[in-house]
Amino acid sequence: MIDDLFAADTEAAARDRIAKPLPPKPVEPKFSAWKALTAPVRGPTEGMAQRLGGVAEVLGGFGQFAASHRGSDGHGSCAFVIVVGMPP
Repeated sequence: MIDDLFAADTEAAARDRIAKPLPPKPVEPKFSAWKALTAPVRGPTEGMAQRLGGVAEVLGGFGQFAASHRGSDGHGSCAFVIVVGMPP
């Protein structure tokens, strides 16, 4: 009963699948002596780049928070309380 309701859509999907070729298989990377030699340098530098990106995101979020929570005098007194722990 339910098959009859969607028979046209099922046939259209089957025809569409038959008409489209399968995606090509990804090419496996070949061995590279240069990449093997430079791997000990590339690993730590990639890790440092990722760490700096994370720190930048945290500082950006802190800056957005501090900008949206300004004190009554117009200065970022809320940010000062968060960082230092005492009012300005």
